[in-house]
Amino acid sequence: MSKRKLIFIIILLCTFLLNFTSITKAEIIDLSNYDLTEKNINLNGKWEFYWKQLLEPTDFQEKNLEPSSIVEVPTAWNGYQLQDKKLPGMGYATYRLRIHIKNNTDLIGLRIPPILTSYKLWINSKLIASAGKVGTSRVETDPQYLPQLAFFKPEEENEIIIQVANFYHRSGGILQSIMLGEEKNILAENNKRLGYNLFLFGALFIMGIYHLIIYLYRKKSLSVFYFSLFCILLSIRTVLLGEYFFIYLFPDFNWELFNKLHTLSYYLSVYILIIFFKAVFSKYMKKTIVKISVITVAVFILLVLLSPARVYTYINPGYQLFTIIIIIYIIPVLYRVVLDEIIKMKNICSLYIVSGAVILLITVLNDILFFSILRYDHHFLKSFIIIGNLSSLGLLIFALTNSLALAVSFANAFNENEKMSIELQELNENLESIIKERTREIQISNDKIREQKSELEKANLALQKISKIDPLTNIWNRRHFDKVLLNKWKQALNEQLPVSIFFIDIDDFKAYNDYYGHTAGDECIKQVTRQIKHSLTPPDELVARYGGEEFVVLLANTDIDKARKKAEIIQAKIESLNIPNINSTNREIITISLGITSVIPTKKLLPEDLIMAADKAMYLAKNNGKNKIKIIPI
Repeated sequence: MSKRKLIFIIILLCTFLLNFTSITKAEIIDLSNYDLTEKNINLNGKWEFYWKQLLEPTDFQEKNLEPSSIVEVPTAWNGYQLQDKKLPGMGYATYRLRIHIKNNTDLIGLRIPPILTSYKLWINSKLIASAGKVGTSRVETDPQYLPQLAFFKPEEENEIIIQVANFYHRSGGILQSIMLGEEKNILAENNKRLGYNLFLFGALFIMGIYHLIIYLYRKKSLSVFYFSLFCILLSIRTVLLGEYFFIYLFPDFNWELFNKLHTLSYYLSVYILIIFFKAVFSKYMKKTIVKISVITVAVFILLVLLSPARVYTYINPGYQLFTIIIIIYIIPVLYRVVLDEIIKMKNICSLYIVSGAVILLITVLNDILFFSILRYDHHFLKSFIIIGNLSSLGLLIFALTNSLALAVSFANAFNENEKMSIELQELNENLESIIKERTREIQISNDKIREQKSELEKANLALQKISKIDPLTNIWNRRHFDKVLLNKWKQALNEQLPVSIFFIDIDDFKAYNDYYGHTAGDECIKQVTRQIKHSLTPPDELVARYGGEEFVVLLANTDIDKARKKAEIIQAKIESLNIPNINSTNREIITISLGITSVIPTKKLLPEDLIMAADKAMYLAKNNGKNKIKIIPI
């Protein structure tokens, strides 16, 4: 067969499938031999179709009416061909079907799905159900989603007439099957489906809250947070679609707002699913996909918010295509996870997550096709995809596999803790034996223990002293000085009193140490320390060794003038020691350079500002010939 012939056959087949319209005569459904007490039946098949006509039972009794066409139900009337013209989604029409039922059958019920977008339904000339307001224009028509149950006493031949008007949605007509059955069976079927939907809602909502609580206790786990949002969003979508339980509760809820809610729930759930997979498998997914998703979702959400359903329902296929592209992108990601983490690393948690993810993606793809406008428009897709709202079930399975992975993680952590507890218990038992032996020895050597205790107390006191006292000079060290300065600073800040400090550095001490030796250097530092210490009056004045041959003096409640006088006294006392230093660049005795600063603390200043200023002043004194006193005010 040539390529041209093959292409022609494929095109012909696709045209047939996408434009399937029954053009044969209408069926009279014969259920006289069908036991409705055992099983319900969908009234799928060929119905009479009267386009641009709103007919009532009296019209059929008084006139011999010919249908515009014989059409397959359930299917949207979009694309029906009448006189070589395809019907649009907007318009109005009447459907008619005749059914034969046993005379002895008890009360019969109809399970009527939402019909786009308003309708009236008669059986045997009695109006038994309606939704919205049927009219011949948008002004005369009010849309309403309202699934209903209607019951009637059957006759031998029963006539069903349905007026349908749609001026608010892309697709019009009877898009879902109308179910016929005995009263108790219809009620049981309806309750079963509602129960299933409510079960899914409750399970998903509880899973969402459960994972949200886990996230609140462990906020590093963003994937848990995204998953909780996904569960809650899908639980809400479950009551909006499926069995339309939300409409059962609020039958007069605004039609446009309802459409926007379930459309936005779909758009947002896709985005949350993307960022969830990015959080779980971050090293396998690129950030670019998230950025593209943000832009795409934002654009589609704006279109939904700013336009009516009759407009944005035309763009839904575009978002469904975007969702399919995302699914195609995620599949190789899951494949890499299988190779790297499941096969190589034997990660059982990843196995659970990937298994649930695959089921979720399959059910999401199914729902995309089931709720797709294209499915409502084309008979082939409608016969191929027969079950909808499976994504909620898929998510529930995914939630269970995620919870299972979480349980395995917790179990592994628990086992590890249990193992550590056993090891700790064994260690404690050994420790108890050691303690008993030690106690016996202590009882024998009580005097020795007292002596050891006394020595330990002395050692502790020595350690405490070492932590505060410089071991060479026996004055406060830098660590203790910083604490005292902070306390004095806070006190001065509250009482607005001056605080002064100055830094002291022994001039040319390195040269002294190199020439006379470290022992002489240590003795020199001790003599200088004694002179400084004897020049101060505790407790508001103290000196600390700041490091090497540097000292720092704190003068609380002392202004700059008093601080300078105190510095001059200390400088003179050091000179009076006459400690020789033949390598001095200034004089041949030990001298000191001093840097002074003083301030009344404010909230804008810190103690560190005082230290930095005094240190800077000291280096200024050294750079200006040494044996100097320099002041830098703040």
